[in-house]
Amino acid sequence: MLDEYSIVSFNPNDVSEQLLDAYLIFDEKITLELIPEQGLTSIESRKKNLKILNPTRDYAFWVASIPVAEILTVVGSARMSILNKNSPDYEQNGHITRCSILVLSDFTNQGIGTALLDKITEQAMAYNQITDLMFNTYNASGYSFFEKHGAKLALEQNRSYLNLSEVDLNMMNSWNSLGNELAAKDKIKLVEITGSIPDDIIDEYASLYTEIINQQPLGSLQLRHVITVDTFRTRAEQMKKMDQQWHTILTIEHNGQISGLTEFQYSSNQPDMIFQLLTGVKDEYRKRGIGKWLKAKMLLFMMENYPSAKYIETSNTVTNAAMISINTRMGFYDKEPLKFYELKIR
Repeated sequence: MLDEYSIVSFNPNDVSEQLLDAYLIFDEKITLELIPEQGLTSIESRKKNLKILNPTRDYAFWVASIPVAEILTVVGSARMSILNKNSPDYEQNGHITRCSILVLSDFTNQGIGTALLDKITEQAMAYNQITDLMFNTYNASGYSFFEKHGAKLALEQNRSYLNLSEVDLNMMNSWNSLGNELAAKDKIKLVEITGSIPDDIIDEYASLYTEIINQQPLGSLQLRHVITVDTFRTRAEQMKKMDQQWHTILTIEHNGQISGLTEFQYSSNQPDMIFQLLTGVKDEYRKRGIGKWLKAKMLLFMMENYPSAKYIETSNTVTNAAMISINTRMGFYDKEPLKFYELKIR
């Protein structure tokens, strides 16, 4: 048991330079421990992004620190993201709060994680609507920590990476050609969008996005996504502030209906990594190869527009066989799984 650590509240927009600098050093160390593939963004970029908060959420943040040679050293952190009444999914998901607990490996099993969990639980109990805490983690010590504290595994996802230098371009071009043939036969239009969804399709896009994201196998996870026009407008504003580029590619059927979509985000502050987000096809338009076409088209788009990128990161529920099959054929490989835990507090 480590006796000399202390835990303090941490407000990124109102914190001493000493503590902020100590936290940024911790953030660098924990990132390299847990997700080295992502690489590091600049300190200035991380400092800026840390201070950008989503107006549909309230936040609570703590850091655990110890003195090392009289220098303040952050060794752990905890964070809560609490839906407020500005959120479109407050009614659906307001009883769940997303949380994280991170502790450097040299300081695990010394009571710091438990003390941070106690802070989260105490804060959550002050919100009458909160009944459950939701955590995600992707290493063995994280899995055992949450299970030891009574959290229930609700969902497991593959955390997958694709090395862009090893992509089979002949196969991707073949998938793209088959998609073009389908487009000509069924009069399907492909649309590329950057930055924000145009007003004339944003309602339909939000509706389809909600349908697709909730069709994914979600295990026993209570969270169900409610995606609205305001969700996308807020996200576009957030990404712009964080210097992130967002792209989506849509398939539009001959009747004008959007049948499928794929999306990704990229930041020049993290040039090695592209983050592949949602890909899906509306139920009635499946089994024609649209999913493969969208993935191939998006990959070719990424490689043309972001030639400095080295990896793509994505995740899929382990029971999502169709998408895992596509990703495997594309060359994605899995790291330790991303596991979601829920802990009931009342």
